[in-house]
Amino acid sequence: MKLRLVTVAFLSLLLNACYIKQEVARLAEAENLFFTDDGRLFVSSGEGFYELLKNAVNEEYQLKVISDFECAFAGITQLADTLYTVCSEIKLVNAKKHLLALDLNARDSKLLKIADISELDLPNGLTGDGESTLYLANTAYLGSGSISRITVNQKEVNSIEHNWANGNHNVFHPNGIKFVENSLWFSDGGSIKNMLIAEDENATYANQFFNRLTIYDDITPYCNGVLAADFVGGQLVYISREGEVKYKTGFASYQGASSLLVGKPPLFSSYQVVATERGILFDKQSQIGNRISTATFNFDLAQCQ
Repeated sequence: MKLRLVTVAFLSLLLNACYIKQEVARLAEAENLFFTDDGRLFVSSGEGFYELLKNAVNEEYQLKVISDFECAFAGITQLADTLYTVCSEIKLVNAKKHLLALDLNARDSKLLKIADISELDLPNGLTGDGESTLYLANTAYLGSGSISRITVNQKEVNSIEHNWANGNHNVFHPNGIKFVENSLWFSDGGSIKNMLIAEDENATYANQFFNRLTIYDDITPYCNGVLAADFVGGQLVYISREGEVKYKTGFASYQGASSLLVGKPPLFSSYQVVATERGILFDKQSQIGNRISTATFNFDLAQCQ
């Protein structure tokens, strides 16, 4: 694969530095990214689920298909040696939705459906507490969304609370979601919010951390603030702990920005941000978005500046 390198410098620079943008792979309707504990990178899209591999000889990236299901995949997370994701059948009417699991110890394993979650509007962002609990963002742009709480044991589901958090908890259109120190950070339309999980494991009222007239997709807590993918603005944004936009890429610099993570070896370095660009919704062919990209800086993002 021939990589395109574009040097990008804007008046408002992400993390206060010039960077090099690089296309890593073409992927129609690219969605979420997830690094496992040992640095493997899994990617979801509107039509499949993949692992990104790097050829040791020519250093080109390739996408390995992990699922045989015709499904639109979204959030990804890990508990112990099991990877979890969600998907919705590509149907206009009566589409089934599923929670799926992947055994990370078996290199050639495929995703297995472990729960039917069809009562949800749009299963989207997914995160875990590191032990046995998953939190799933049910996005509903035309109604009221919610956060589901799911307890699991590897490939078995013990319980599902689909309406664990809802409008009564200041949760309306949750999208990207991350578990951090017994709290949840999530995007909600143009807002980014955080919610403390009570000692009895119930939801509490979510506090608004930041708000702007846009739609935020996935988020990554970073240096006591948040890295966010602004889908409408096509921007990668860093919001400081004070709730202020400190740095951002230029408008439409990441077309339909969907997900972003700080790079992790062996595939990437921590001098890089890895991002997905979905582009135009339901457009799988054009050069607008439909890719995985990196932004490479001249300093280590693993060290807070």
